[in-house]
Amino acid sequence: MSRDKDPIEDGGATINFKTEIRPDERVVNRDSKASTADAIGGHLVGPDSNVSPVLSVVVPALNEEEGIGECIDGIERAVAELGVPTEIVVSDSSTDRTPEIARERGAIVVEPDQSGYGYAYRYAFERVRGEFVVMGDADTTYDFVEIPRLLRVLRSENVDMVLGSRLGGTIEPDAMPLLHQYVGNPLLTRFLNVFYDAGV
Repeated sequence: MSRDKDPIEDGGATINFKTEIRPDERVVNRDSKASTADAIGGHLVGPDSNVSPVLSVVVPALNEEEGIGECIDGIERAVAELGVPTEIVVSDSSTDRTPEIARERGAIVVEPDQSGYGYAYRYAFERVRGEFVVMGDADTTYDFVEIPRLLRVLRSENVDMVLGSRLGGTIEPDAMPLLHQYVGNPLLTRFLNVFYDAGV
């Protein structure tokens, strides 16, 4: 099966993304643990479930064995509050135990055929089944418990996308390189505010 994505305008050129999806490549974990994911967390659905998920949570991961379990904990709490069928799709290129832990916790693990953070998302997006898609990293810097707040806004307002913000939190020591914290992020934020009136 192939799926054409909407064209993207890029400096006068139109870019069309087309990804080939073969049935046997949709997910890579079809073991017995994954097939019982319907019962884990109350509302999680696995790759072989007949239940169509309303929500897909996409989590790219690269050697996040220390944090992936905590992320899934937060997603499970959010899903229990929402009460909707949900799939967790971990887009994984790890060499540690991240994929095993994710599968044990009921997540669907897909393995991108190319490296890169952005490609990990794109690869997963082509394979999710939910009506709504939430994305967040596996490094525990995103509070997945807040998913219900995002989904409520998305359902009640005439919007296509809802963004969360981490500006109200704190940056733990050594959590972010100084160059990112004091140069990269402030410059990007200023650029968005000046040229796009983003209000960030």
